[in-house]
Amino acid sequence: MYVYNSTHDGQSVCLVMGKDKYENDLMVKLFYKEMNAVWFHVNNYSSSHVYMLLKSPIKSDVKLLDFVSQHHINDAMQLCKSNSVAGNKLQMVEIVSTPFINLRKSGDMDPGQVSFKSTRFLSYFTCYARDNTVLSRLEKTKIILEKDIVDSEDFKRLVEVEDMEALEYMNIITSMKTDDVIAPSLEEFLRRCKKSKDGQRIETYVNIYLERLKLVEKLRKKIKKLGKSGKAKVIGGIDYGDFEYA
Repeated sequence: MYVYNSTHDGQSVCLVMGKDKYENDLMVKLFYKEMNAVWFHVNNYSSSHVYMLLKSPIKSDVKLLDFVSQHHINDAMQLCKSNSVAGNKLQMVEIVSTPFINLRKSGDMDPGQVSFKSTRFLSYFTCYARDNTVLSRLEKTKIILEKDIVDSEDFKRLVEVEDMEALEYMNIITSMKTDDVIAPSLEEFLRRCKKSKDGQRIETYVNIYLERLKLVEKLRKKIKKLGKSGKAKVIGGIDYGDFEYA
């Protein structure tokens, strides 16, 4: 699950996006009313599910522009369009939006598929050509929430060769309370959020542990490269092959 920060004119809004159709289903299942979430999707095409998390309670007939600026809405639309195989190729797409509480999911639906309790509460926006400036700005704020990496064999190899970032990560993890670590899965983390009924729990978690989460991303890239090559280059004076730092 990807978390982005959309900031305009001093106002910050949290945008959340599933990385695939299974995470989309997980979010529909475990998001909750107190999150004040508004859902975005490319209309009539497959695309990512993007949620804008508002800080004020909302109803099904919410008017987004009463809460956020058009710039925030544009950010959410660009994420939808750029993460749609078909939509990303088009000069213009229509984006459908509705409060999370208006979404409906039944057991006979395919993964990632949703419908609505009422079509009266759907809003439509037009998203024009892909805006790489917007996407680049959002990418710099992206945090990935998923299972922690402490169980990875490649991560253990980094610890063994005394990779500084791996050791720093281990020090942070051992000092944290169990409930503060995203473990054993994203699903469990979202269940804890839902149980808390705290609408800002995801955003608060990211803000508190931002530096650790950024460190995790660096380590994930290292582990990915290590896994591909099966080797590492010189670390601490030891030759581990052609491993490259991110």
